[in-house]
Amino acid sequence: MYGSELAAKYYKKRIDLSPTADEKARILEIYANFLKEYCLVPDEEADKIKASRWSLPGLTPAGRVSCYFEDLKAVELQSEKKAFVDKILAEFKDNAELRIKIYRQCWRIKGPAFLEKVVFSDPAVRGTKEADNPGFYKDFMREYDNRCFIGRYAEVEKFLASEEERTLNAFRNAKSESGVMAGRLNAARNRVDSLRKDEGNTHDALRNAGNNKVQRENLQKRIGDLRSQLDQAQKAESEAVTALRAADTAVKNALIRYEAVMDAQIRYFDAVSIRHYDSKNPVTLKKAIAAVQRKLDVVLPFRDDMYKVDCTIRMMNLAYAAKDDELVLRLAASIEKTIKDNAADTKNRWAYVFQDKARVVQKILALVAYRQEDYEKCIALTTPLLPFEKNWGLGVHELYEPIAKALYETSVESVVETVNVWKRGGIATIDDLDTVLTDRISRDFSGDGVKAKLEGAIRNWLDGLMGRLENQLTSLCLRCGVPPEHMSLNNAHIDTGLDGVELSLTDAMGMDILSGIMGVILAVIGAALCGGGGIAIIGTGPVGMIAGASAGLLIAILGKSTLEKAIRSAKIPVLLRSVVTESAVRRGLARQEKTIEDEIVKALADPKNGFASRLTSSLADTLGIQMEQMARNAEMSITA
Repeated sequence: MYGSELAAKYYKKRIDLSPTADEKARILEIYANFLKEYCLVPDEEADKIKASRWSLPGLTPAGRVSCYFEDLKAVELQSEKKAFVDKILAEFKDNAELRIKIYRQCWRIKGPAFLEKVVFSDPAVRGTKEADNPGFYKDFMREYDNRCFIGRYAEVEKFLASEEERTLNAFRNAKSESGVMAGRLNAARNRVDSLRKDEGNTHDALRNAGNNKVQRENLQKRIGDLRSQLDQAQKAESEAVTALRAADTAVKNALIRYEAVMDAQIRYFDAVSIRHYDSKNPVTLKKAIAAVQRKLDVVLPFRDDMYKVDCTIRMMNLAYAAKDDELVLRLAASIEKTIKDNAADTKNRWAYVFQDKARVVQKILALVAYRQEDYEKCIALTTPLLPFEKNWGLGVHELYEPIAKALYETSVESVVETVNVWKRGGIATIDDLDTVLTDRISRDFSGDGVKAKLEGAIRNWLDGLMGRLENQLTSLCLRCGVPPEHMSLNNAHIDTGLDGVELSLTDAMGMDILSGIMGVILAVIGAALCGGGGIAIIGTGPVGMIAGASAGLLIAILGKSTLEKAIRSAKIPVLLRSVVTESAVRRGLARQEKTIEDEIVKALADPKNGFASRLTSSLADTLGIQMEQMARNAEMSITA
C-alpha cells in the first residue's frame, strides 16, 4: 500500500491545499522522509524531491531557515555542521528575528564560546533603544548551564563577572535616565500648572477691566500668548510622559538581564563548589551566597517580601552546605519577622505560602541543630513537621486555585441557567431569583460536575505528595527493619474525590461573594431594562465586585435604593425579560472572574472555615487505612 499511487496522491493533495510556500516546503520534507524511511524509492530520488522545495515560488526567509534546519540534520561531521551554521548566519545576518531563531537551534553546535562571544554580544540579545526584548537574553542565560561550565571554569567565571558588571552598569544608567525623565516631567507639569494659573488670573483681570479698551486689548493679547505657551507646555508634558515610560521600561528590562546573569552565576558557583568540594582551593559556596546577596541588594527595592524570603532561604541552603551555621542562623533571624507578619495577615491572600516558608526555615534550623548535636532543640523543631497529616497540609494550598476555578465555572453555569428560568417566567421576582440561585449553587457545588473538574488537579497534587512522603517512609522502614518495597506509597491508591470533605457554600464562597454575584446580575438586568445605560443598582459585596457606571436619569429621579427595591420586588413581564441576554450575563460575570476567584481562594485558605484541615484529615485517614493494611502484609511477609 505504501508503494502505491495512493501515498503520492495523498501528499500531492496536501501540497495543493497548502496556502503558503512555507507549508508546501514542510510537506515536501515529510514526503521525502517518508519515502526514505520505508525505502520506497532510492535515496537519491527522495533527496531530489526534498531539494525541489528550494525552488518553490514565494518561499519566505523564515521558510528558508526551516529548510536549512532540516538539511542540517543530514550533516554528520561536527566540522561540517559548524560550517553549515556559519553559512546560515551569513545569509540572515541582517534579520534579527531569524538570527535569534538560528541561535536557539544551533548554538550548541558551535559551543559555549560562541554563546559568550557572539550570541550575548548580538544587539538583538543585548537590546537597543529601538528594539529591546530582555526575554532573549534571559532565555539564553538559562541555557548557559553545567554543560557550558565543565572544563572551562576560569573562562566561565571571567565571562559571568564581566556580564554582571555590564548589566549592573546598564541598570544603573537606565535608572539614572529614568530619574532625569521624572524630573523633566515634574518640570513640565509645573510649567503647565503655572500657565493655567496665569491664564485664570488674566481672565479675572479681563472681567474687571470694565470699558478700558487699551487694557482689554492687552489682556486679550496676553491670553492668546498664554494659550500658545500652554499648548507647547502640554505637548512637552506629553513627550515627557512618553519618555518616562520608555525609561521605566528600560529599567525593567535592564533589571531582568541583571537577574538572569546573577542566577547563572549562582548556578555556576553552586555547581563548581559541589564538584570541587574536597579540593585544596575550592570555589566555595560562599561565592554563591555573596552572589545571591548582591542580587538581593539590587533587586529588592523593585520586589516584594516574597522575593526577599525566597532569596534568603536560598542563601540559608547554600550556607548550610558550606557548613557556615552562624550565617544560617543570622539569615533566619533576618526574615523571621517578615515571615511571621505576612503569615499572620488574614488579608494577605498569600499568607499560607509564607506559612510554608516558615516550615522550610524550621527544617533548615533543625538540620543545623542536629549537626551541632543539640538534639533537644532538633527534636523540638522537627516534631511539628513529622506527622503525615502535617505533610498533607504543607501542599494543600496548591489546590486552592484549581478549586476556585472549578467553582467559578460552576457558578457561572448555575447563574446562567437560573436567569434563563427567570426569563421564561419560572421565577416571579428578583428576590425569588436570589433565593433560588443560592440553593442552586449550593447543590451544584456538591455535585459530580465540580468533582470531575477537580479530578486531574487532585491527582497531580497527590502524585507529587506521594513522592515527598516516600523518602520519609523508606527511612522509617530501614530503621525498623521492614522491607521498604512492602510499604511503598507507589502502591497506595488515594480517593481523589471530595466525598469525604464537606465543601459547603459558606466555606467556598461566603455570603459576601454571593451578594457580589447577585449585584452583577442586578446590574446587567438593570442596564438592560433601563435602556443599556450600564446603571449599577447594587452596592453590596466586597470591594471591586460591582460593575459600576454613570448614574442614569431614572436613578436621579427615584434614587438608588428605591430603584433597587423596585426591581427586586417587581414582577417584570416575561416579554420584557427577554432583553436580558445570556451573553450579557456571562460578560458581566467574566469581568469579575479574577475577583471572584481571589475571594474563593481567601475563603478556602481561612483557618476559620476549616476546609484545609478537613481535606487533609480525610485524605490522611484514607492513606492511614491503606498503610495499616500494607503493614499487616509486610508483617506476614517477614514472618513467613
